Amino acid sequence: MTSVKSVRAPSVVLFVALVVLPLQQQESVPLTAPFQPPQGGTEPADEPPFGTAAASPPEIKVVTFNQGRFDPRILEPVRFWPRGHTAVIIDGEVHSFETDWQCGETEAEYKRANEWRGAWVQVLDLPASDAKQIRKDFARSCGTGAFLLTGVCTSSAGRLLQNALPDLTVTWAPMRLRAQLGRRGYVDRTYRWHREVWADHFVRCLRGENGDPPLLKAPIYRKEWPGRRVANA
Repeated sequence: MTSVKSVRAPSVVLFVALVVLPLQQQESVPLTAPFQPPQGGTEPADEPPFGTAAASPPEIKVVTFNQGRFDPRILEPVRFWPRGHTAVIIDGEVHSFETDWQCGETEAEYKRANEWRGAWVQVLDLPASDAKQIRKDFARSCGTGAFLLTGVCTSSAGRLLQNALPDLTVTWAPMRLRAQLGRRGYVDRTYRWHREVWADHFVRCLRGENGDPPLLKAPIYRKEWPGRRVANA
């Protein structure tokens, strides 16, 4: 009997040690350890919510010229009848109604091609939904329309803008569209292209000098989908 008890006692002690000691260790360790930032590092910068950049409204500029392509220079400073030209720049891409809506030229290219005449550039201040609607309508217009049959440059631009800005009145005169946008409160800021050229024309007007019609300095481009551009004849 003595020999049996001496054999079983160590077995019982070993069993208790194997069960009880791990339980005590688990109770002393928390289930989730607190976050420890890396030593010597910096925390990551806050990132904008997903899709914020894509959801930003497009930048829309309305560019109006008092002088048309074949007008004498003397007429630009005193223009008050429906002549001249209007183009719309959306996110740096120009939409200009020539024989139809021609798209794809960059703002820098268009500005260089029109350095022979002054322009007013109105940067519009619109809700994001209106700006996106205008971008969609002008994108759909590329390659459509017919000059005089569907309108001229200013009236065609006015009709597309009118889809999002219903209180605009369609006009053929660039200076009237320019004035409307300002009166309706749609303009964030206005600046000029080639102010010195306009001033030179104004001086010529005061002197009674007419001068020859300006020549085009660069071809007008049209985007041929998907993305190829060709120069108009």
